[in-house]
Amino acid sequence: MTYPKPNQHGVYGPEVCEVIALPASVAADLAHRSHQGASAEIMLVQVGPRRWYATASYFMHSGDVRSSGAYPAAKWHDAYPDRDCALSAMCDHLVEQMDRVLVDRADGEKREAAFRKKGFGPVDISVSLTEVAEAKRVALWAHGLSHQLAYPSQLEMAFA
Repeated sequence: MTYPKPNQHGVYGPEVCEVIALPASVAADLAHRSHQGASAEIMLVQVGPRRWYATASYFMHSGDVRSSGAYPAAKWHDAYPDRDCALSAMCDHLVEQMDRVLVDRADGEKREAAFRKKGFGPVDISVSLTEVAEAKRVALWAHGLSHQLAYPSQLEMAFA
């Protein structure tokens, strides 16, 4: 089997990666709610026998623009022994990133309550409710992908 080679910068571009993106139906629902929505994707590439690189990226368009991600590269990313391990790790990473958005919102609400209790005016909560909705939707998508790895469909199990 021939494996893809990185470009001159050591990066594997989308043309050689498997790209798993947030489904259009989920993105469209988010766009309806936030006027722009969120996007997320996982990129996987097998670069040798039992050697996979992967990245997860997201972009949240509402409120403070939040984003993360890069293309897979040997110099920045861990190698995984198989596709399922790589995909599972990236799903966990996305869920963790989205959990941070939810924690930021909760912390902002606590700060605002403390300021109001002291008689100060409202405090800018850095995470909007729209961002919270986007984060929850992206986290649910990533969690669903991970769940599919752990619990294949009944049809797949019947023929395994």
